[in-house]
Amino acid sequence: MSRNIDANGNFLSPNSGTILEVYVQDGQSVLQGEMIIRLAKTGTAKGVRIELNETEREYYSQNADFEIIYSRESEDGTVTQKTVQGKMDSIVQDQESGIYSVTGIFTEDVPELEYGDRVRATLRSDGIVYEKIIPLSAIKENNGRKVLYILKQDEEGNYFVKMLQTAVLESGDYFAAVEIELEYGDRIITSTNKGLEDGEQVRIQQ
Repeated sequence: MSRNIDANGNFLSPNSGTILEVYVQDGQSVLQGEMIIRLAKTGTAKGVRIELNETEREYYSQNADFEIIYSRESEDGTVTQKTVQGKMDSIVQDQESGIYSVTGIFTEDVPELEYGDRVRATLRSDGIVYEKIIPLSAIKENNGRKVLYILKQDEEGNYFVKMLQTAVLESGDYFAAVEIELEYGDRIITSTNKGLEDGEQVRIQQ
């Protein structure tokens, strides 16, 4: 304890930080081990952790990039903001909740974070942006081709099926990126209780 006392008899904290709570009053006697203050230690961040559900996990591979944006507000109300780049380090799934815990390490130096800093982490995919991502269940096989069935409506208000050939660019367990021409308002059929034929009239069950 003596090494944490200065020449004037003041106790010194072993770490720099921000005092959050004070548990004693000026002049009060304390016992060894008694809580005096609660201190938020400042330090240099080394990484970040992000939680993803099963659907979100589909969009990111093991080497995805991420960034952390943090902002700090000074006493005069001025807000400074900085973005720091990083790289995904590991992905671990919790077997009970199914949630993926994604951790990453920073690839550049991060200034010390302080209590009260606002931090937002963003995970980025590998830079490939797909225009059309649909449920994997909507993709069917027809004579060795990948096809989709969409719902159309004729002038009398009757619904019929139109078959469109598609190319699968990338797929996961639940979703797939496809290349296909669709019109505004086209409704993709993702599930049905029977086989479908091009031009077949169908009924919609609400």
